[in-house]
Amino acid sequence: MNAKLKKYLQKNHIEPAPGANHRPIQIVIPALAESESLRIPLESLIAQGRGQDQTAITVVVNNEEGDRTWRFEDNQKTLEILGSNSALRKAVESAGYRFKLIDRASPGKGLPPKTAGVGTARKAGLDHGLGELVGLDGRGLLVSLDADCAVPGNYLDALLTWELNRREYGAGVVDYAHPLPDDPTHRRAIALYEIRLRYTEALLRKIGTPYAFATIGSTIICRPDAYVLAGGMNTRKATEDFYFLMHLAKAAPVDRIRETVVAPSARVSDRVYLGTGHGVGKLIGSDEPYLLEPPIAYEIVGRALRILIEGFGKDAEETLRELKKHCRDLIPFLESKKLSATHREALAGTKTFKSYERRIHQWFDALKIRQAVHFLCENSRPMIPWNEAVDELTDEAVDGDKTACLLKLRHDLK
Repeated sequence: MNAKLKKYLQKNHIEPAPGANHRPIQIVIPALAESESLRIPLESLIAQGRGQDQTAITVVVNNEEGDRTWRFEDNQKTLEILGSNSALRKAVESAGYRFKLIDRASPGKGLPPKTAGVGTARKAGLDHGLGELVGLDGRGLLVSLDADCAVPGNYLDALLTWELNRREYGAGVVDYAHPLPDDPTHRRAIALYEIRLRYTEALLRKIGTPYAFATIGSTIICRPDAYVLAGGMNTRKATEDFYFLMHLAKAAPVDRIRETVVAPSARVSDRVYLGTGHGVGKLIGSDEPYLLEPPIAYEIVGRALRILIEGFGKDAEETLRELKKHCRDLIPFLESKKLSATHREALAGTKTFKSYERRIHQWFDALKIRQAVHFLCENSRPMIPWNEAVDELTDEAVDGDKTACLLKLRHDLK
């Protein structure tokens, strides 16, 4: 056991699982008031083509300690549905899975009010899964799913194949596709929501950042060593997936897994603030034009990133002059983030181009890229209608059919 893993286990009070019967795939599903939807992921896992005997499923039923609202009542139903003698629990175990139920919802077992939320719930399950993987000498995967998503029959097969053959990657993001509802208003809303995700990912890929991926909790997988190097799952109430993936990308390369797909729910929900359900609900209830950041904003950020990376071995003042010449609109933002001092430290503290480049990407991370793009949109490069933005990205005319546009992006931006 390496020192960092041992330290993480001790700090988080994780006991390594005893015995040699460890399963390399550890799937974690947080559940908050999901008694009606939890069958969706579990039944899709029961129907897998192979891999059940190598997989453990952990469901973390959770709510804030002291909560006695409808969420608490629904969680008590979920605990019954997943009880040791329940039909659903028996079906999961009969399919070959090892099943673990973590009760963070009953009185006296709820999550601390300060950190109660999806981040803390995911962490409880992933930390447990980490303890199960300790005996595999670095092998295995920690897998995040949601209580309302579905996966196809080749899901486990794809994960097992990736775990064995893509050892150069510490983490991965599985492809995704939201179901398109029959209701036209709802369908247009979820199409716009996913268009934004794919549009943003495509522009991030164009600028050459290692943070070019959509951040959806149910698509994230990682190896145990990358999980530890990233500091484990954070305890944020929302956007936990964004920060988790960012730290994973700083710890190890993140792969894009296209051999299978996750179907995140398209439902409207307020369970998680800033989550998919929240975002889709806002779109359904809005008559405002849907705007996106223009491609030029990402191009300017990418230009700045490229100039910084090409600055290895050059005088720091020369690089600064190049930035002022080619990225003038972004200079106030970069100065507010103390770029000059950071750049000089990177030059002085690295001897190879590879280590220098990594240092720049560590500093110009996913959060700073997002902030930089927003700065440009607020000051010099205003947001534009979604169809104009996609038109500029793809160099093709985009009509107003949001569903058709999404299906084309799914195909073209693989």
